[in-house]
Amino acid sequence: EEKNKPSTYFHEEMLNALTAELLIFLYNQTPGKEEIINNVNYDAITRIIKEFETVPEAQYSLPELSDKYNLSISGLSHSFKKITGSSIMSYLNFCRINKAKHYLTESDLSISEIVDFCGFPCASSFNRLFKKSTGVSPTEYKRIYYKKPKLHQLI
Repeated sequence: EEKNKPSTYFHEEMLNALTAELLIFLYNQTPGKEEIINNVNYDAITRIIKEFETVPEAQYSLPELSDKYNLSISGLSHSFKKITGSSIMSYLNFCRINKAKHYLTESDLSISEIVDFCGFPCASSFNRLFKKSTGVSPTEYKRIYYKKPKLHQLI
């Protein structure tokens, strides 16, 4: 019976491939994409996005980001919004919420530990942003989606 079931790895690879295909399709349908790519700050914004996705728990500020990437605060904010369609803080919170979802479904960490590990200033802002993003509280999300480790994973 187990031989007939595709592996989890295969499902993840298929999902990644379909996601990439969808993103390419959407990109090709985007009007004005040349203007976005030709934005003088495009490289800096893509580096910031990568940094947020890799280390969302770090504490960021607009002045520090603008200094680090050699952009004015207004140029940084304007370019980020033009390229991503989102404000800098909204995108950072999106990355933090995604990391929190991972911890909620894949770990036994408490909500307060997740708040710290994901870089949220406090539990109340985490709870508010999480519920706004997902429609449920972090506790409810964990109850619904938590994946208990299987015995063979523990050995």
